[in-house]
Formats: sequence, C-alpha cells, structure tokens
Amino acid sequence: NPADGIALDEKFSYTINATDALLTVTITREGKPDVVATYDMTGSQYEDPEQYMYFKVGVYHVNNTSDPSSDTGQFAQATFYEIRNSHDGYVFSE
Repeated sequence: NPADGIALDEKFSYTINATDALLTVTITREGKPDVVATYDMTGSQYEDPEQYMYFKVGVYHVNNTSDPSSDTGQFAQATFYEIRNSHDGYVFSE
C-alpha cells in the first residue's frame, strides 16, 4: 500500500519462508500490523528439486549512474543491521 509504505530511514524486518512451492514474505514494522503475502511458485521453473532457492540481500536499483554531478544520477542505499539464515538440514543455518 503506497499510502502506508515504508518511509525513508524507517527500520523494518522481513522474513522469507520457502516451503515446497510456496514462498511467503512477511514485512514487520514497529507499531503497524504485519504485511504477509504468499506466492505459489508452481510453474515458475523454480520447482526443480535439483535446484535451490537462492536469495541475496541488497538494493537492485535499475536506474543508477556513477556520475554524482549528473541531474539524472539516482542512487540507492540500504543498511542491514542483522541477517539470519535458517534452513532445515543446511550446514550453515543458525
């Protein structure tokens, strides 16, 4: 909901839960109800049992220039305070 979206400098948390073909994303913000969305990945070509769900953290800003003096230069920044990794049967999990 853009009217109640995440403000600049607002801290929030999110959880991505992948179970079988379902991908559930939960966004949590202080003083506001959680936002939860579930996506069925069936038919997405990501249900191959030999492949793994792969997630990266970061900002993927598609209109970024490296010239700060340019009027069209747009930049993005994200700060991550904590990253947790949890997988059943995964050696690097918490």
